[in-house]
Amino acid sequence: VDLSEIMVTALELLKLMPGHGERESTFTALRDSLLTAVRPRVSAAVAADTVDVPGLLEYFYVYHKLGKQSELQGEYVSARSAQRGMTDLWASYDAAAGDLAGFYVSFLQRLISFLSKERKNLVVLFSEKNFSGGEKDRNSSVAADKGGLALFCDLLSGVLTLTVKEGLAKKLESNTSPSNVATICTASAAFVTVMVAQLEADNSAGDLTEVVPLVMQALFDPLSNQLEAMHAPE
Repeated sequence: VDLSEIMVTALELLKLMPGHGERESTFTALRDSLLTAVRPRVSAAVAADTVDVPGLLEYFYVYHKLGKQSELQGEYVSARSAQRGMTDLWASYDAAAGDLAGFYVSFLQRLISFLSKERKNLVVLFSEKNFSGGEKDRNSSVAADKGGLALFCDLLSGVLTLTVKEGLAKKLESNTSPSNVATICTASAAFVTVMVAQLEADNSAGDLTEVVPLVMQALFDPLSNQLEAMHAPE
């Protein structure tokens, strides 16, 4: 990979010299072959139940050097948002059992643990101090290096959308008792409180304005919709 960094530097220094197009084509072919070899390994690694942070850092170094950091960020967030440990747990609820409130409280506890680990992993995996140099990602419409909080927001939004936001209202259709809904509301509020408290340790209060509305919307929209339906006139 260091060879590709040398080539990037050489391309820049020699761009006004004859043969620049051929040199650029050679670099592009080398970069694409490296990415073709690495992408399947990264896809498998980020989809695992537990992220091997030291192992992933080696692959992330490759992406960074080749100017593909934003591509990697998107793949990581997408895969972790759909992590099967959480999505399968959400899908495992048995309506016949009837205890939606108890299931929901247990699910949020697991989600807090999962997100706490992911927040720490994001800080390590996408910290600029882990890398030096690297080609700027010229093909991305967003910054090549998103901040850890922005990535966490993306991941949080993703996992809540795939679970609570898309599924809670349907689960509530057969569990509309006031005590059930009240317990779910209380658990949702507690989840927001825990998330904010954890993030306060790493971010300024101003930065948290990105996160709080996101969590509130994902958690409480299904509840508010169901409450409206419960109290709608016949």
